[in-house]
Amino acid sequence: MEQIEQFFAAHWKETLLLLASIFLIRVVKFLLRMGRRRKELRKEKELEAIAWRDKQLDDEILNPERREGDVTEQKRPYQVFYTDKGAPGRKGNRDGGHLRGRIPGGSRSPGAAPNPDALLKVTEKTRLSRKLYTYRNSETMRVGNQYGNTGILAEGSGDAILYFEIFSHEGQFYIRSTGSVPVTVIRGGSRKELGGPAVLLRENDMITVLDRVYEIGFIQ
Repeated sequence: MEQIEQFFAAHWKETLLLLASIFLIRVVKFLLRMGRRRKELRKEKELEAIAWRDKQLDDEILNPERREGDVTEQKRPYQVFYTDKGAPGRKGNRDGGHLRGRIPGGSRSPGAAPNPDALLKVTEKTRLSRKLYTYRNSETMRVGNQYGNTGILAEGSGDAILYFEIFSHEGQFYIRSTGSVPVTVIRGGSRKELGGPAVLLRENDMITVLDRVYEIGFIQ
């Protein structure tokens, strides 16, 4: 025992340096192991995010409406764009100008009404995607809530909550709201919440309802 004490007394510096080296090696190994683990976790999260985005995009493209195993036929978009940007800003004042002819306070004149044979082009914008639809004069576009989701409703969706509909009358497209939720039409720099009579739609009108924005255009 005395010899051991004498050895440590004579070589305490070397012993301390050896112990410090062992401790440092263990710390480096631990840090490297933690770094690899963080990379693995980051990679797993990236793969999960990609899988989630792919699923969201598939859902946006397919527009599934399922309930108790039944699939409802629904109008399909002809183009879908995925985006991680928010819905477009809702600019304009709140002067409540009338949406017929020129709007008082508007930043520009309203777009032209369509020709009688024009097709209605609707761009549905959400936080995740932008979907493009077209409608003929014989078709009616309905937007509401079905199965807890807000969107364009299928024909014969009797159990859905209707928010608004766009229909054709004498070659012109009109919008009318049911009043179940606020529906706003933005034209130029003015906006008006719908209610009462139907409103004639113009090129570049924007319709906002909850978290959705619908941009109106026409294919002449």
